[in-house]
Amino acid sequence: MNARTTGFWSLAASALFAIAACNQVQGQQKLDPEQFQKKWTEANASGSGVLVDVRTPEEFTQGAIAGAVNMDFRSANFDSLAGTLDKNKTIFVYCAAGGRSESAAELLRQKGYKNVVDLKGGMIAWEGSGKPVANAKPKAREYSAAEFDEAINGEKLVLVDFFTTWCGPCKLMAPDIERIKHEMADKVIVIKVDCEAYPDLATRYQVSGYPTVSFFRKGQVLRSLLGRQSYDELAMAVRSL
Repeated sequence: MNARTTGFWSLAASALFAIAACNQVQGQQKLDPEQFQKKWTEANASGSGVLVDVRTPEEFTQGAIAGAVNMDFRSANFDSLAGTLDKNKTIFVYCAAGGRSESAAELLRQKGYKNVVDLKGGMIAWEGSGKPVANAKPKAREYSAAEFDEAINGEKLVLVDFFTTWCGPCKLMAPDIERIKHEMADKVIVIKVDCEAYPDLATRYQVSGYPTVSFFRKGQVLRSLLGRQSYDELAMAVRSL
């Protein structure tokens, strides 16, 4: 191997190492509830961190992580508010499910914040992991987890619509879900799961986006569909299962 070839491979290896290191750092900034809680607790104790809830004020008042300040990511003044945070501190961000906080974290990095930590799965994952919530006002549950288990363990096909009240695609799909419920009642049972009221169920079935439609029979997940589905797509899935 000549010097030029050796130099090429050395350069390539260095580039790959740099990319891997970069991805590792990025990966470390998106933490699951256990890791997030540990890192925030340490930063809070030392005064080296700021916890930011980027949900709406209405969501914030329903319960939040203790010590968080509320800065609505979708508000017109979020950009200016974000610029007031201390760049010498680690900024911890979270939302309901992880979408808004991921965008907020990216915006903060663009503004020059070097240390930004995002809660993977948001408050739904946090509550589903049994983490404490300050000023919690739990949403009313229409049925117990035991009743849910009983429903999905039967012989008949069950369609479970995992949604949130703030999810736009969930709202758009809702009429099609209702249509399936009434027009295909002989083939399928339809259950709606508000993931903010049932974070335990969302965590159990690793729901990572909304809406998610899962089909059950005898307690087993037969198929899951992520994102908005049309009536025809839902009906086709029901007929195929």
